[in-house]
Amino acid sequence: MMKLGANLNGFTIVTEPTNNDAGMSQWCHAEREGQRYFMKMYLSPKYPTASAPGTAAGKERRRVECERFEQRQLAIVKRLRPDGPGGGHLVTTLAFFRV
Repeated sequence: MMKLGANLNGFTIVTEPTNNDAGMSQWCHAEREGQRYFMKMYLSPKYPTASAPGTAAGKERRRVECERFEQRQLAIVKRLRPDGPGGGHLVTTLAFFRV
C-alpha cells in the first residue's frame, strides 16, 4: 500500500499520496539513494490475490488483464526514453512493479 513513510521496491514515500488530478491513480513523491522521484499507483486493474472474492475463472481473467496491462506499460517504457525526441518534456517511467 502506498502511504507516507512506506518503502516500496526500494523507494521511500516522502509525501502524502493523493489522487488530485490523477483520474484512476494515486501519486506521491518518493526517494531512493538520495534522488527524488514521482511515483504513481494505478488503481485499476486490480491484481487478484488468492484470498480475493470471485471464482477461479474470474480471478484468472483479472490476472491475465493485469499482465496485459503490465506488458503495455513496459512497452511504453521502452519507447519513451529521456534521451529520445521530446524526452525532456515528458515524465518517463524508470521502474514499473507490482506491490
